Amino acid sequence: SAYEKVFDALSLPKVAAGLSSRVTITGMNSICVEGYRGIIRYSDTLVLLNAPKYIIKITGADLEITEIATEYINLKGIIASLEYTH
Repeated sequence: SAYEKVFDALSLPKVAAGLSSRVTITGMNSICVEGYRGIIRYSDTLVLLNAPKYIIKITGADLEITEIATEYINLKGIIASLEYTH
């Protein structure tokens, strides 16, 4: 889109514009997702997050939300996998 081209031309982060997501995993126990748009499903073994162009699927054990804000969500627990789906 034209909006994305402007951000690319100015070297601005797409996460800040809500055009993309950034996932940061620390070890096997902590994950931060920036730029998500909402929680689709949440349990202690599965988290589905709506992202701008895909669904982020996190599986594991003892998953829990430690912090949630409009711009990001932090989870902790035993992270088994991370997938991007449509």
